Amino acid sequence: DGIRDDLVTGVQTCALPISSVDLEDRVGSLRIAQRHLLELAKALVTKPKVLILDEPTAALGQDAVAMLFDRVRSAAAAGTGVVYITHRLAEVREIADRVTVLRDGKNRGTEKVADISDDQLLTLIVGRELESTFPTKPAQDDKKPVFLSLSELSSEGRSEEHTSELQ
Repeated sequence: DGIRDDLVTGVQTCALPISSVDLEDRVGSLRIAQRHLLELAKALVTKPKVLILDEPTAALGQDAVAMLFDRVRSAAAAGTGVVYITHRLAEVREIADRVTVLRDGKNRGTEKVADISDDQLLTLIVGRELESTFPTKPAQDDKKPVFLSLSELSSEGRSEEHTSELQ
């Protein structure tokens, strides 16, 4: 019962929103977010020297994310080194002091978060400068030749006609 008691204490100490979870429940019966929070509580109760979190917010709601960030900040303040893996730049800005970009298994750069712009981060991530985050859509070329033209199409039981062109 020592491990069970430690986990109960850890869940209470972490104040994670999994109080609705009965420790007799099977993990398979828990929702995904509850499973993630339970794993975080298990990790934090051991007071690790290094905490590695890989996309920890993927299955969490906004309230749980805020609580997660609070617990991660507390762990870091207590001396735990935190490796936080994410593709969400807003999360990097909110929780990290430094950011390291790995691409193709190589370190592409490490900077203080306050000293690097989102554009610079994206350049490190992608490997080249982006002209825009979302490329512009090509304009429709109305001068393309029409390969197929259908007009005055109708079917039995439908009174409307349909016209269509394929360029």
